[in-house]
Amino acid sequence: MPKPRAVIENPDKVKIVGLIVLLGFICAILFHYREAAYLGLRYPHNTFLFKPWDVGGDFINIYTRFVQGTVFSYGTYPPFAYVPLYLLRPFPGAMAYHVFLITFVIGALFWIYSQLATLTPLDRVTATITTTLFTYPFLYALDRGNLENWLFLFLMFSLWLFTKQRYRASAILLGMAIAMKVYPGAFVALFLSRRKFKEAGIAIAVAIVVTALGLIPYDGPLHEFMAALGKNFAGYKAQYILGDDGLRFSSNYFAVIKYFLIVWLPNRVSTQSLLVPYFFACLAGYLFIAVYVIFIEKQLWKQVLLLTLSVILFPQVSYDYKQVHLFLPLGLFFAATEKGKRNLHYAVLFGLLLIPKAYVWPLEFDEVRSHYDINLGILINPLIMTLMAFLVLEEGFSVAAIKEAFYEVRNFFVRNKPATTSKRPTKRARPQAGT
Repeated sequence: MPKPRAVIENPDKVKIVGLIVLLGFICAILFHYREAAYLGLRYPHNTFLFKPWDVGGDFINIYTRFVQGTVFSYGTYPPFAYVPLYLLRPFPGAMAYHVFLITFVIGALFWIYSQLATLTPLDRVTATITTTLFTYPFLYALDRGNLENWLFLFLMFSLWLFTKQRYRASAILLGMAIAMKVYPGAFVALFLSRRKFKEAGIAIAVAIVVTALGLIPYDGPLHEFMAALGKNFAGYKAQYILGDDGLRFSSNYFAVIKYFLIVWLPNRVSTQSLLVPYFFACLAGYLFIAVYVIFIEKQLWKQVLLLTLSVILFPQVSYDYKQVHLFLPLGLFFAATEKGKRNLHYAVLFGLLLIPKAYVWPLEFDEVRSHYDINLGILINPLIMTLMAFLVLEEGFSVAAIKEAFYEVRNFFVRNKPATTSKRPTKRARPQAGT
């Protein structure tokens, strides 16, 4: 008779993630110190982050143009993405950059801390610091200073309000996040999974309204803004999507495909020819995940995990600062009270995702200069994320779950109808938002 698998309690899974994060951080520091101090090697061997001479480059470039009033002429983001930067105008010079980073740090710490209520006060503080400040996504996001950091704050507070069942306020913040970079629209599926149709509509409406309001600072005609945005995106596409600058420090399926094309089929397959089939494949993938989240998956942390993985893996460019959104399902995973048999697996995979992986640069000596700092993280991270998604989906798909999903679909548009009735073939009940 097979032995039952061990069930990992909340404190244990937090400790497992924390231990892996600490070991991964220490190993990376020691490795890169040896490469730089003893072997005399320069970038990319001396750090697991981006170029040391370009710290904060994303923020500096955008904020400088914002202050100069030229951000609309060069930017590739929707207009509302720059509106939060007005909060930094009262701060002179470099202080604006520091305030930008401090708010991000406080927000990240708050989220993880708020999800560790089951721990003792000392363990709670220690776990918060370990699983936040020593993680690779956090350090990379801090290093680049991309607007993604504040987008994370909008998403984080939206999800925090969602767990408190304050759905309308949550939808407003989600709408603002959508207005910043569009892809957070994937999280509207959370409201649909709770049959909060009005709130889903509010999120979309807010996104449209604040996008229009974001154009107010632009003093030219709308067609000029659209022309500039189109021109800027064409340049971005040429450099990052069709070109290889989107490969470095990236975690998405498109980067994986391009990597193997470089290694196996150089100059034989056009990247342009991949765009349309890749788009439709990812669209189908997201729709599948959305349907699963709405009708089958019942645990909030798994719903958020699948949606987060989709917005990281599917876009054609996903720099590693985007991985900071992994804190969202990580915190909910810590807070979840379900004693899943796979909690150990999830804890280990979360830990592995959060550590640096810049130990090998397979294209370092390639003739294309932009390939020299591409490390194996672009292959390992998508592999780990795919494995996590597979575990969640495999665990959720069962005969009972599929039968229940049919009842969910049938009753989907019946507002406030109980999720379970005496006629249903299963007793699995949809949990409240905070579980």
